[in-house]
Parts: sequence; C-alpha cells; structure tokens
Amino acid sequence: MKNKNLRCLSILITAQTAYHLYEYARLAGYKEIGKVVDKLVREHQAMRGSGNGGQQREMQIPESISDYAHRD
Repeated sequence: MKNKNLRCLSILITAQTAYHLYEYARLAGYKEIGKVVDKLVREHQAMRGSGNGGQQREMQIPESISDYAHRD
C-alpha cells in the first residue's frame, strides 16, 4: 500500500512534550511520534465538530419551543 497525500511538517515543542509524545508512541506501538501527533490532531478536530468547515455551529431552536416564547 502506497501512502499518498502526505506532507512534511516541522513542529516546535518543549522537552516535556517531546518526552510525552515518545511515551505515547512507545505505548501505542508506533515507531515515530508523527503518528501520535496525527492521531491527537484528528481527535481534537473530531471533538470540535469540524464537519462544517471549521465554523461554529448555531443552535437551532425547535418550533415547539419558539412558539412558547412568542406567547405572552
């Protein structure tokens, strides 16, 4: 299997962060920390809900609730 669409990336991190990345890589069985960084970035984006182009989602008010707000 040939890897496609890969980019070379340089990051500047502290010694403590490097230590933790190497430990995560060792525990997960990865040979390099790049896979750990990739996994962390993907999980962070999934938590933010990046499926909408990175924009904040607006809350939709259901019609049943909005009807009560307009009744005075």
